[in-house]
Amino acid sequence: MSEIMTTLEKFLSRSNQSKEIQKIILACATSSKEIYKNIRLVDTVKDKSQNSSGDNQSPLDISSDGLFIKHLTQTNLVKTIASEEQQDLIQITSSTQEYFVAYDPYDGGGVGDVNMTFGSIIGLWSKNPIGKEVGDGLIAGCYALHGPRCTFVISFGEAPTIFEYDQKQDVFIMLRENIKITPTTKHFSPGNVANAKNDPKYLNLLQHWISSGYKLLYAGALVTDINHILMKGQGIFIYPSDQKHPTGKLRLLYEGGPLGLLIEAASGKATTQSGQRLLDKKITHTHQRETFLLGSSQEVDQVIRIMSDSK
Repeated sequence: MSEIMTTLEKFLSRSNQSKEIQKIILACATSSKEIYKNIRLVDTVKDKSQNSSGDNQSPLDISSDGLFIKHLTQTNLVKTIASEEQQDLIQITSSTQEYFVAYDPYDGGGVGDVNMTFGSIIGLWSKNPIGKEVGDGLIAGCYALHGPRCTFVISFGEAPTIFEYDQKQDVFIMLRENIKITPTTKHFSPGNVANAKNDPKYLNLLQHWISSGYKLLYAGALVTDINHILMKGQGIFIYPSDQKHPTGKLRLLYEGGPLGLLIEAASGKATTQSGQRLLDKKITHTHQRETFLLGSSQEVDQVIRIMSDSK
């Protein structure tokens, strides 16, 4: 019962993290629960307006971004905010500290507008990591998942902990802790499958999974697929390069950093298509794109071998 009734606030207070870090994480959790409430009030259908990456935006994209900016600014602790929805960094002049937060406020918008699960991905750094390895100074990786339930997942480098939002009490309650991923898996989540027609190595990989009896688990939203891996305790997600995105499509800062930390903390691997550790990649600009390979460690190694096979 004590585990069930452990709130996010209590979890943070028992951690070895400073009061400042705790306050920032709670601001992210508050933003997440307000987004969850807004799903029923704000239109999720994307219109003709676009964000800095050229993606169409919905009113929920815009309102979700605004909630993170509002609550992070109110902490007076975050000096710099990087949002996938914004072209430039947001500098908070009232901040008394150097903390840097990067987030994707509405990951999975391509399926969210048809009433499927989506979420928010958040990373907290001790200071601005631009120009350094994305894992340099990365304090915490988090994400919120908005489905039938609202969950908030966090790691400070230790095995992730999952919280569920209790609307009656207006608090996040611990659902599971010490999340681990097994080295092997029979689940696969392949992004950009259509490009297999142009990529023989990717086609070979997909054929290997199908002929070996693997189970397809793909939601069309990165945060949902990563949550599936953590909740099931196994799996692999891949989003390789293609002709349009030769270096990859997903964002290293907003997604690769936080999710890479979470996957590694759960004993998994998080690499590029070629096998370089995601957290070791140098981040040169906020909207930098990269290939992703995340999940069960031995399966990641096997995929790297198959994708690098010259035959």
